[in-house]
Amino acid sequence: MTVNKKPYQWLKSNRNKRFLYLWGGASSSKSHTVGQYLLFEKLYKERNIRILALRKTRPAVKASCWEVVHHWLNKAGLPYTENRSELTITAPNGNRFIFDGLDNVLKKKSMEGINYVWPEELAAVGHDASFTLREFMQLNIICRAHNPNGPNQIFCTFNPVDPVGNEWLKSLVDAANSRADSAAMHITFDDNPFLSEAEANQIRSLAQLDAEYDKIYRQGQWATPRFIIYENWDTVPDWPARYDQRIWGLDFGYSSSPAALVEIRTRSNDVWLAERLYQTGLTNPELIAALETAGVPQNDLIVADPAEPKSIEELRRAGYNVHPADTGPDSVRFGINAVKQFRLHILARSQALLREIRGYKWKQNAAGEPLPEPLKINDHLMDAMRYALAKIVRRQAVGIVFVSSEPASAENMEDYDFALAEAH
Repeated sequence: MTVNKKPYQWLKSNRNKRFLYLWGGASSSKSHTVGQYLLFEKLYKERNIRILALRKTRPAVKASCWEVVHHWLNKAGLPYTENRSELTITAPNGNRFIFDGLDNVLKKKSMEGINYVWPEELAAVGHDASFTLREFMQLNIICRAHNPNGPNQIFCTFNPVDPVGNEWLKSLVDAANSRADSAAMHITFDDNPFLSEAEANQIRSLAQLDAEYDKIYRQGQWATPRFIIYENWDTVPDWPARYDQRIWGLDFGYSSSPAALVEIRTRSNDVWLAERLYQTGLTNPELIAALETAGVPQNDLIVADPAEPKSIEELRRAGYNVHPADTGPDSVRFGINAVKQFRLHILARSQALLREIRGYKWKQNAAGEPLPEPLKINDHLMDAMRYALAKIVRRQAVGIVFVSSEPASAENMEDYDFALAEAH
């Protein structure tokens, strides 16, 4: 099985260190490397061990670590059994890989038998996304089971993002290589030999687009994003018991840009949102199949990227009620102002949506002052959301209200699977 040799060998060479910090820029293979290492060097080679992979919430770990590990299990053709409701993977030797949310783990009185802990995305923007020092130290306590193979370890992966609120983590990483129990390795997309040229060029373009994003995602260094556009949002565990109307926003994508579909349910000025599709490389027939898989009712209104009239027509011929978003010289600013009129409640499982809204910011001029247009990077779900909510505001202004094709009751609140592009 092919691995990214540089960080993989670094992990192997530090097998006796308690704390390992693999951190840096976007698409540097941090998560994939740790996932591979825990699979190939621990789960299948060692004996009598249990591995715990964590994100801040259970939906987040399912959409990231769980998917990464499944990808490499299936690619390598390794035998395993799984429990999807418990989020566990068990190897033939009895070793177990457990996936959970930090919120769930810390509610339990004890977590026994853990030898290796993988906290993914330790640093993030927003109090609801970052790990705290207290939480990190609780993980250190959990990782205490007897290990016949050697010392227990904690594998930390993250993009540096904002040092504000993450000062504890920055200080640990800064001091790691001077401590006997720790080691840190900084990598960027340049260290990922498997990255396509299109993906690499997209990251390189950050240098011309935004100095803060360039520092965080290309260089993989700490920086505080400024001029964030939306602050009118929070996270919620699930849909409301009742809603007034449902509408969908769709942004088309293909190669390095994902097709992004967001489901929106409204009640007065409250809006609940969930990403339902976030996937690159889809042809229009594949996109139609993805809409079917997501359970999008054909009578529901889908507001789509107006720059793709041929794609809109193909979806219409497939039976979907798709209409282009409103266009015009000020349509983007109108859409942003429309979004700001609502109280947004984002379902916690919508990790790409949360990642985009936390970083969606105004463009800056050479002097660092904000311009009245958003930065065009990592904004596919932001566009989809804007298309739909702008349509609601325009139609409400003339007295038109959208009605779902199904009764607005709890019986219509199924959870659907949605596809996620790899984010690391």
